[in-house]
Amino acid sequence: MTRGTVLLAFFGGVFLLVTIAGIVLMVMSAASWARLLYLTHTVVGAIGMWRLTGTIGLGSIVRAACVFSFLLATPTQNYVLTDFWPSHYVMWTCAPWLLLLGWQFLDATGGDVRRRAILLGAVAGLVIANTNPGHIVVYAAVMVPVLALRWRAVLQRMPWIVVAAALAVVISAPNHVQLALDRIRFDESFDITKERDPLPLSAAWDVFLRPLPRSPGSWPSELVEGGARTLFFGGPFAALALWGAWIGRRPHADLVIGLVVTTTLLFTAVLPITFASRFHFRDPLTLCAIPLAGIGLSALL
Repeated sequence: MTRGTVLLAFFGGVFLLVTIAGIVLMVMSAASWARLLYLTHTVVGAIGMWRLTGTIGLGSIVRAACVFSFLLATPTQNYVLTDFWPSHYVMWTCAPWLLLLGWQFLDATGGDVRRRAILLGAVAGLVIANTNPGHIVVYAAVMVPVLALRWRAVLQRMPWIVVAAALAVVISAPNHVQLALDRIRFDESFDITKERDPLPLSAAWDVFLRPLPRSPGSWPSELVEGGARTLFFGGPFAALALWGAWIGRRPHADLVIGLVVTTTLLFTAVLPITFASRFHFRDPLTLCAIPLAGIGLSALL
């Protein structure tokens, strides 16, 4: 099968899925459609984390642990159980795929560079078209280290990076133009509230001890009342992430730098954040921490 055939099949598949989605939406209630969307993207996120951790050479048992941590981390709990933000959930479940496709593009050689660039641009465009624009900057905390540490590969592939970026802009532009026009129609006094305060250091309790409630109430009530927007991806995995960051400081320096940067932005007021709520940096932090914890667990095993 030629590369052209693969790309044609990809875009044909996307068109078919969009068509089917539109037909299903016509005969399905909004609530049922939302459930289907969440279920689909839960599967998408799980497969993405499985593929991402496989790329860094982890074994099946460790990869399974990473997938379950991804599904039980606070971004998933937050978007599924407490705050109905489908656009945020689309970004969260697609983030492993975008990181994976970015790595594959920067590692590609020969004619494979073109195919990877087009694939990355198409997927990025679809994701950006369906997410909150502020998340583009939030996930830059991971994207920038990936590009900076592979600057030679970036320079060599600059023409194709431009192609990928242009493709992403073309695909996502209609949605964001409509969003901008809708924003103009709002009352001038209308303001979008952002939670700009960093997480308190006491939130470290959630990172390591989330299953142990801080009050007589149950764990689900703890999540809803006070923990939905704090950081958690499993106490043991949180400790393993620190160990994995030390082990992977050279081969996976981009993940380590992403972990350090997002932790700093999440727990301190180092930079003024105006484009998004500060707690959203919890998502790229978790994206970096889970593979690093897998590296630590793999070393122990």
